[in-house]
Amino acid sequence: MSAQPQIDRDSFRATADGFTCRCRGTPQMFHDSDVRATCVRRQRVVAADGTARTHEWLLIRVADPAFPAIEIDTEYTGPDDNFLAPFRDRLLANLSDRAAASISQNIQFDGGPWTIDHEILFDKQSTTRIAIESISGIGWHEGRFCVWQGESDQPALSFAADQENTYLLARLLSRLLNIDEAETAAPDIEPGRSAFEFRDKGFLAEAALGIAGAALVVMIISAWLVAFAGQSSSVIELVLAAATLIGAGIVYWKFSPPSILRLSENALSIVSRGQEALLPLANLAGFSVDWTDYYRKGVYQHTTVRFQFQHDNPAAPCLKYRSLAVARRPKYAELQAFQAELAGVVAARLREEVQSSGRAPWTSRLALLASGIEFTKKPGREAQLIDFSQITNWQLDRGLFKLALDGRRRPDIVEHANQWNFYPGLALFTELLELSRSSSIPPVPAATD
Repeated sequence: MSAQPQIDRDSFRATADGFTCRCRGTPQMFHDSDVRATCVRRQRVVAADGTARTHEWLLIRVADPAFPAIEIDTEYTGPDDNFLAPFRDRLLANLSDRAAASISQNIQFDGGPWTIDHEILFDKQSTTRIAIESISGIGWHEGRFCVWQGESDQPALSFAADQENTYLLARLLSRLLNIDEAETAAPDIEPGRSAFEFRDKGFLAEAALGIAGAALVVMIISAWLVAFAGQSSSVIELVLAAATLIGAGIVYWKFSPPSILRLSENALSIVSRGQEALLPLANLAGFSVDWTDYYRKGVYQHTTVRFQFQHDNPAAPCLKYRSLAVARRPKYAELQAFQAELAGVVAARLREEVQSSGRAPWTSRLALLASGIEFTKKPGREAQLIDFSQITNWQLDRGLFKLALDGRRRPDIVEHANQWNFYPGLALFTELLELSRSSSIPPVPAATD
């Protein structure tokens, strides 16, 4: 990917229909039509303060084989910061149009690592030829653009994302197969604009603060023994050791990087110990939340909120995040809003499942139906169908979902709210319940004279 040193990187400038740069001290000007190949590489990087950015490199090869490859790069936190994107997309669109025009005229297009015409895609490295009409699917998988044939789960061809003209091939095949180019535009999800962000000290930082507190107690007791009980110098050494632990614990807690939970337009991300784990919302299978209130001598102190996020790929690890908040404070409300936003994303898929199959699993004992809920009291028992008209009321009380039926005040069904996809299911449940109640309201008779 590294450009040859003859190009002055700082001299690059994009123009309305091309770009300029300086090579060996001589200014050069090119049009978009002079570009023969592009290569794109992206990498997520995390700064010391926990801010996650995307580093993107764009390599351009022009028609003159003697002219060195041109590499430009940028680092950005969101799509609005990426000045390179419009230029990159413009070059790819121009190159795609020219390649598609060649193919439409029965002229083979040479994409570097591959060639393509209206009938055959040829991979030069593996010398594999596949007929365009035999392609059953295309898409990105683990950083490679893949081409499938027939019913096989294994791709017939694959090209690395940072290989020359791979992005171009994705666009061309999308056009030839009448697939929306947006579905195959890039191998990874850009998180997009951030909607929510939470910062919390990690477990080790909290443990260090706890150790410092314990060491403070030891130091106070030891100091009392020295001052009033006439203990030996060994106690003084214990005091010094405790003081050292206190200082080290407080310093570690103060300066250790926080864990960060972010929800953006297209992805959920967790930054921990300088590493970012990214989960595209399109791949979010579900999540669970456990809200636990802590009291000291009967007085409320704070709430610990534990999130778990599940990828639709069973082999992918479950992402976890722990946050501390205090009721009636802004962060507490923001965590509730974050939960509701995420619940809406998953609830939309549950709604589709109800519409297509008539049923969507909710909790370990409940399932959602279009006209009510399905309740299985114990495994192996026959499921009980409960129409929405039978529901008297429901409430969420201290982590428990309580449902009363048939006019009774006491709950007939009690479920824990910390189960997988409880809150998305609750969002769909309330929607279907309100829809059922509104449709059952008799029409108001027309006024008569």
